[in-house]
Amino acid sequence: MWIDFTTHYTRTDKNRIYVQCKAVSQLHDLIGEGHTTQVVLPKTKLQTNFATLQQRSADHQEAG
Repeated sequence: MWIDFTTHYTRTDKNRIYVQCKAVSQLHDLIGEGHTTQVVLPKTKLQTNFATLQQRSADHQEAG
């Protein structure tokens, strides 16, 4: 069985993207619908977050 997940872009406000979502089964039953917001971070913020995560992971592996 497959699920068809569709989105409809509604708007952008600064670094936030808003969409309406809908999931329908292969048998055409509505599984769910709603909305979601995606926050787009600056590239430098993502790089800092990943560097921090990598260091924490390395520290955890060394500790054992």
